[in-house]
Amino acid sequence: EEELEELKIKKNSLEDTYAALNIALEVLTEASLEISRDIGPRLNTRMSGIISRITGGRYNDLRADDKLRLNAVNPDSGDVTASHMLSGGTVDQMYLALRIAAAGIITAGQETVPLFLDEVLAQYDDDRVRDTLEFLNEMASSMQIVLFTCKNREVDMAFEIAGDKLNLINI
Repeated sequence: EEELEELKIKKNSLEDTYAALNIALEVLTEASLEISRDIGPRLNTRMSGIISRITGGRYNDLRADDKLRLNAVNPDSGDVTASHMLSGGTVDQMYLALRIAAAGIITAGQETVPLFLDEVLAQYDDDRVRDTLEFLNEMASSMQIVLFTCKNREVDMAFEIAGDKLNLINI
């Protein structure tokens, strides 16, 4: 009987924990939906502007779903295309747009923080590199951009675009 009583107490404790966890899950789910409703449209708008700029207008409608999977509207057909169906360079451009847009939303109205980018141009062809570096150069007027690369092509283009504003550090 004592063992049965101890098991009942343990069962009641587990049921209380289960109820508390369900309440926490409901609150977190609600908060997630609220954040998604608030931030999602702003994120999509910012990403779309960035992707349009760094793709030379090829893509101008980029959307993230609730799991931050990216989809682009194909300008030729109007179809929504999942990022994994596009080239590696385009996917990298899309996720760069996501990172920059998210950073802008997170830091809005706060102190400007530097943007660190490590080998983000690795899969880009020359046109993509140039368009993206021109965009980053424009961003550099209002924030510090730290770009890591091991490719001379990117360094040379960065010097062409940024000139004496570029500070090269070889590591």
